[in-house]
Amino acid sequence: MALKRDLLVWTEAPGKYKRIIENAAHRFKAKTGFDGKIDIAACSWDKDYVKNLESYFGEGKGPDVFSIEPGGPLNHMVQKGFLKPLDKYFDPNRFNPLSIDSLSIGSTLYALPVSMNNMQLFINKKLVEKYKIDYPDTIDDLKEIATYLQKKDLDCISTGFGDRWAAIDTFVVLAQQLSKKAGKNLIKEAEKDLSLLTRPEFIMVMDQIKEMSEKKIFPKDAAKINYHSEAFERWCAMKAVFLWPGNNAIFSSIPKNIDFDAAWFPRMGEGEKVLTGGVALCWGLFSKSDLVTESIGLLKEMASDQTRKELLENNIAHSGVIARDDLEPGVMSKINLQQNLAMDRRVYNPVIYDGLGEAVCSALDQGIESKEALKKIKNISY
Repeated sequence: MALKRDLLVWTEAPGKYKRIIENAAHRFKAKTGFDGKIDIAACSWDKDYVKNLESYFGEGKGPDVFSIEPGGPLNHMVQKGFLKPLDKYFDPNRFNPLSIDSLSIGSTLYALPVSMNNMQLFINKKLVEKYKIDYPDTIDDLKEIATYLQKKDLDCISTGFGDRWAAIDTFVVLAQQLSKKAGKNLIKEAEKDLSLLTRPEFIMVMDQIKEMSEKKIFPKDAAKINYHSEAFERWCAMKAVFLWPGNNAIFSSIPKNIDFDAAWFPRMGEGEKVLTGGVALCWGLFSKSDLVTESIGLLKEMASDQTRKELLENNIAHSGVIARDDLEPGVMSKINLQQNLAMDRRVYNPVIYDGLGEAVCSALDQGIESKEALKKIKNISY
């Protein structure tokens, strides 16, 4: 049987990412003399992506190198035995500690972090200046701003929980504010014991989200609004002062006529303001690939200094430590430079991840009491 010589890469990374990956592949071939083809297939991220990977891997086929979401998808593929450990190939000191921690199961690294995302509140500076609005420091500040903006027919925070992820990030950033005050990660504790989801701190978070909705801080029917197709577009149309969540993944989609800034999400009365963030793009290596050496070489090029330079040139924060001299002035630099301050935004237990999104939306859309909404998470499975 002839040895396989083509190296197959699957990526669901959007936009500029694919070109950056292709450039890394070209450099890898030039440096190593690899004479096979590197086939980079762009896939859309949906629920079928992991199922397709699993199906191909079960047949001993599929990509050698593939992008994979931290959290549930990564854990699932590790449990199936489809990911090769990467500890011995990469120096952890080259990466942001948060990125290494979030891609490790136990003490084993199973995916290579390439880029990072911080979640911040984007601010339309033109509207802030026009209506003389101060940047909010607390949720109480947001309540006052929302009351004022209703008279101007403007939304306070444009967000959409219909596709669930923004709802989860809202819950997480408020929960991490309480975690910081308590000196422990409350969400990680709950991932190990679902009964902890009804602890007073989480009920307080859900109550806070409900109150924010009632005070019109979020738009009407936020639980039904899709973030990208509705909430983001409304903010771009100058119909809202703030956008949540904002991150460097959407910079390229913001119209050039919008002068914007970013701030950390305002704090609850019982919490301390925090920045949340984590890995955006990471790569796994198929455990049964017959091109391990070549795949590792390609992965190293994807995390090389040249690739990191290209990421920053495209306003994407890489997974290493970013120096001030690496960036041009501006809001994107401001956000990317803060990534080492972030607390983890990921929820790694897929039961809790899916359940939190449903719980937030049911509490808002159906008026379910906070504790009852959180109890329902136990009945949701991956």
